[in-house]
Amino acid sequence: LADAGAGRISFHEPEQVRRASVESLASAAGIESLVSTDAHENLESADLAINASLVGMNGDNRMAFDPARLPAHALVADVVTYPVETPLLLAARSAGLRTQNGIAMADAQLRMQLRYFGFAGDLPGENC
Repeated sequence: LADAGAGRISFHEPEQVRRASVESLASAAGIESLVSTDAHENLESADLAINASLVGMNGDNRMAFDPARLPAHALVADVVTYPVETPLLLAARSAGLRTQNGIAMADAQLRMQLRYFGFAGDLPGENC
């Protein structure tokens, strides 16, 4: 996100150890001035909101955040792949927001993951 020009990157991590890890990684990458851990307090200004947790998976009807708090132009993405349409995505779409499900995210990352693990030789196309 920083490489793509994001002016701010906010996380919400309730566990102190993992929150400290996020902050440490941001510092090591030299982007600590862009990163905060107050995402829940700043949803109203988000352009992109991603659920990167297990919330909403396998019959869990909770949502990681309330999409109604996002601005009308925001995109809501969810890494959960089952169900494809999570409670978060359904609520976001009902609020008129654009959405991207976990299957689409996984598919978009497949080439990069295969290259990372050394399986790029037999991949057709060059646009990844």
